[in-house]
Amino acid sequence: MTCKNYTRSFLWSQFTRDVSSLYLLSLHNVYFLIDILRKFRQAVLDDNVEEYLTTFIKNYHSNDKEGVPKWVIDACEAGGIDVAKLK
Repeated sequence: MTCKNYTRSFLWSQFTRDVSSLYLLSLHNVYFLIDILRKFRQAVLDDNVEEYLTTFIKNYHSNDKEGVPKWVIDACEAGGIDVAKLK
């Protein structure tokens, strides 16, 4: 919930001055990971893991100049995910 209560500029200014602000970063990261896993679990229950993963990966890397990293594509291939949908 850190991202809903604080702006990026505020957080950045605090990170450069106050070590205790790392607590906010940790809260954000834990929430982010729990949210991803909650959605992944639902995708497993709904039997649409491939759709969830391809959508998540494409959205997560949408601003990357190089696109989806090779290691992500390799991991998807190893897991039997159709990587053509990632490109």
